Amino acid sequence: MVGHWYEDPLAGAFLDLFGLGALTTALLVLIRRRRPAAVLVSAALQIGGWASNQLDRLGMHTWTAPGSVRGAIDFIAVSHYRYNLADVFIVGATILFLASTGYLRGRGAYDRLRSERETSITPQAGHRARTPVRST
Repeated sequence: MVGHWYEDPLAGAFLDLFGLGALTTALLVLIRRRRPAAVLVSAALQIGGWASNQLDRLGMHTWTAPGSVRGAIDFIAVSHYRYNLADVFIVGATILFLASTGYLRGRGAYDRLRSERETSITPQAGHRARTPVRST
């Protein structure tokens, strides 16, 4: 159904511009602050895959595969199936991205719980800590 939207010259051009804006926004959000390596790598692979698809739609295929109507050359053959390499990167990187952010989010919750427990045990400012008296 969405493929038919791209066939219309006006709607297709709008969707291409929207995709370019979404990729630019994703890249700016990604590089705005430090992120863990797993998040950076997986997000960069996703953006690269989407950018490859976007460049094919914008006409890069006329340079990479001249003479073909829709000559995206990033397809790989596995058995009797053909897969778009950019889509393989998008799917694999999305799984890695979700796994890494889920792990880091869970780890952050664990670290917060541990730091809250440590602050509740430590004496408050202005109070003296009680030290146990050792008997000899």
